[in-house]
Amino acid sequence: MVMYFGIPPVYPVADVYSLSTDSWKTTNNNLILVDWLFPTAGLFLNGTAFFSGISADREDIILSYDTDKDAMKMISFPDNGCATDGFELKVFRKSVALFMRNFGGCSSNVRILKEGGTNEVCWETI
Repeated sequence: MVMYFGIPPVYPVADVYSLSTDSWKTTNNNLILVDWLFPTAGLFLNGTAFFSGISADREDIILSYDTDKDAMKMISFPDNGCATDGFELKVFRKSVALFMRNFGGCSSNVRILKEGGTNEVCWETI
């Protein structure tokens, strides 16, 4: 999968290559507007790619692309209660996790992404 952009803000585009059909498929999303994605800070879990980024509103986000549903979704970062100066997107306990460092590095926390059946998203603190 390749995701690319133009001059921000832009609508994300995913180009997905299929080994079974030996072809590329392009997916456009004209509902999500982003300024930037960090492709090196992404992960792939259970058929979905996750990339951290910045929305057009200048908020930290995660952009997910479900390869089975051929659908993109923007996920807001959890409210950390204080300024965050760093984070890492990882797989933890077979789920997407956000390891967050608070400003100054004096503390950190881990949030696990939980998705409900109605497409709702929540973050669980561990």
